[in-house]
Amino acid sequence: MSEFCASLKQITNTIHEMAREKGFWPEEELDEETLANRILQLWEDTGSKPIASKEALQEIITETIHLARESAPTNVGEKLALITSEVSEILEAYRHGDPSAEHIDGFRATEEEAADVLIRLIDFAHHQGIRLGEAVEAQIAYNAGRPYKHGKSV
Repeated sequence: MSEFCASLKQITNTIHEMAREKGFWPEEELDEETLANRILQLWEDTGSKPIASKEALQEIITETIHLARESAPTNVGEKLALITSEVSEILEAYRHGDPSAEHIDGFRATEEEAADVLIRLIDFAHHQGIRLGEAVEAQIAYNAGRPYKHGKSV
């Protein structure tokens, strides 16, 4: 593994773990049977008897909703749209004269938004099992052998 790939892999793991901690990815994606078993376990934990109170029922419903949200499959389109929205924020920064970054001192807005694009892209690639470092190296090697402007006129 090249130094570039090793470095990117380390950064990728850090970015993805932070995204999970901040709630951008479910802890696990549960299949229907596992989810049903967890809900049944919640009911059994109440003593497997008729629900004694509105509060007990509300607790089971709340936990069921939580489990369903946590187990929801990844919406790839939504994740890609978030990357696209960060690219749009770079354009907006340019349109506004590239002011100082809003959240990170000492940087321009375009730098801040470009960092967001990269972070979201790296996180998405990690979650999807995309070998980003290797693909970047292969694409650079391919591009090096392409003709000027890829053989297209201006």
